[in-house]
Amino acid sequence: MKQPINKSKEKRINSEITLHQNDSGLEIDKPYDKSHKDFFSVKKNFLDFAIKYLKLDWMKDITEEDLEQIDKEFIRENFETYESDVIYKIALPEKMKKDKKAKEIYIFLIQEMQSNNDYTMPFRLLTYMFCLWMREFKNMKNPNIQDFRLPAIIPCVFYNGQETWKAKMQFADIIENSQLLGELGLNFKYILVDAKKLSKEMILEGNTLADNLVYLDSLGTKEECMEWIQTMSKRILGMPDTEKCELEKWIMLIIGQRFGMQMAKEMIDRMQKGDVENMSTGLEQVFDMEYAKGLEHGREQGLEQGREEAGIETAQILLLENMTTSLIVKATKLSKETVEDIREKMIKEGKLNPSEEN
Repeated sequence: MKQPINKSKEKRINSEITLHQNDSGLEIDKPYDKSHKDFFSVKKNFLDFAIKYLKLDWMKDITEEDLEQIDKEFIRENFETYESDVIYKIALPEKMKKDKKAKEIYIFLIQEMQSNNDYTMPFRLLTYMFCLWMREFKNMKNPNIQDFRLPAIIPCVFYNGQETWKAKMQFADIIENSQLLGELGLNFKYILVDAKKLSKEMILEGNTLADNLVYLDSLGTKEECMEWIQTMSKRILGMPDTEKCELEKWIMLIIGQRFGMQMAKEMIDRMQKGDVENMSTGLEQVFDMEYAKGLEHGREQGLEQGREEAGIETAQILLLENMTTSLIVKATKLSKETVEDIREKMIKEGKLNPSEEN
């Protein structure tokens, strides 16, 4: 039996995910971005993920020694990149080189966590690939030779949003009249790993950290969460302590954000006490309490937003009637600054004459 929660350990986990309080309650400050980058910056994690989920058979012959993570600073100088994006250069073993001069291949993994699709994804990937090729080109001593070659780049997207991924998969699909170009048009396709589309059976074939992270990322409903708890109660028993500690951080990040921090803390509490066999006991009630809080918070937010929108509409009407700012503030309960902002916006849009300012 393990000892109860180690307070210093819990404090370290909490500090790693950077919690902050705002008007809408407790939130996690960009938890996925840096944490996913840190996770995939560990070569073993990246390799386990790439071999299984990118489904590239030749990756099975790659070892951690063949991997080198590339700094993205050369891309940031020209384009915005996300904190979670990672680039690996893979040194190809001799037996895999069809071209004797081929030395490496690049994998660009974008971690896409937005609930809304990034419909510019093919173009975004192209800009990154272009920067990477330019970097290689500038480093060539004598590029203008007959067997000039650029390194291969495999663009990949790992998506763990709850909405269906609808962005185009091929670059040609975002080019107008691309069908008229045929082979003359530029085109490529990226690999999409959609956590929600992966089968549970396929994920659970292994018990690596990458498998357990993907499993966590696929959760979206109460039923899925409770099923995850039941499944993980058995998988946790065979994990090394270092991996359990890493899993605790991800529970705080993913379960905490999607199902409530109390739910996440209860799960970690039972893990650290060694009470994994009874992990699901009582957690359903905690889940329901957190869910009810979320519904009430959403209702209050909706009412507040409705009141503010109604106040803005009223203020616009009263401004057209040339009513003073002080009277509009009293009538709408909006702040003086908000009313002045509405006035300035209406003037810029030509809806209010500047001479009607009070």
